[in-house]
Amino acid sequence: KCPNDCSGNGICNSALLTCFCNPGWRGLDCSELDCPGVGCDSECSEHGTIVNSKCQCDIGWRGTYCENPGCPGNGEDCSGHGECNSALHTCICQNGWTGDGCHIPDCPGNPNCRGCNVECNGYGTCLENKCRCDELTGWRGSLCEVPGCPGSKGKDCSGNGKCDSANHICICDPGWMGPACNDPCVHGYPKDGICVCDPCFTGSGCQSECSGFGECIDNKCDSTFECTCVPGWSGAACDI
Repeated sequence: KCPNDCSGNGICNSALLTCFCNPGWRGLDCSELDCPGVGCDSECSEHGTIVNSKCQCDIGWRGTYCENPGCPGNGEDCSGHGECNSALHTCICQNGWTGDGCHIPDCPGNPNCRGCNVECNGYGTCLENKCRCDELTGWRGSLCEVPGCPGSKGKDCSGNGKCDSANHICICDPGWMGPACNDPCVHGYPKDGICVCDPCFTGSGCQSECSGFGECIDNKCDSTFECTCVPGWSGAACDI
């Protein structure tokens, strides 16, 4: 029988009646804790602590004895959000992450954007570490760095015109107006980027009949239209 049944920390060789100790233990009965550091002169190479007879390494150190320098990070080098420069023991973080271990979410703006002070190049907002560009300003791209034309629904000129990318302006299709070509000419037609209204109608989109203070009457005999104003208002468009 082996001494003290190897204290539960080794295997007994019944033929030789000697113990073969598990890693981290020594002595005739495997009852003495054996440090796993390099040369046993320093516990876990001074970069970790012994837990259940094994080294649990500090962040940024690897290996059985915590002897291999890696990079800081949560669970893995640079937390999986960057590249480890093992020579310098530092992380090169991906866009959107910062901190020694690339573990702190950061806005995905330019490299000087730390703490999201100039997020998304000033043309969008940072949501869940991604840029959501302001469509009406006409900027596109993952960092809102690509100039386009104003628009909506993710399309230049709202899909109702052509983008003059050189001048960053929209040329609207017939029936649409406004910087983003998203305002319809309700009662009129577009010309040079504005609505030319039908008789009786006013407003940027020709949406207001007799300025809202009258009714448009069709003179069928001579094919003309005129406003009949409510009391208190006058003028061709009931705006006086």
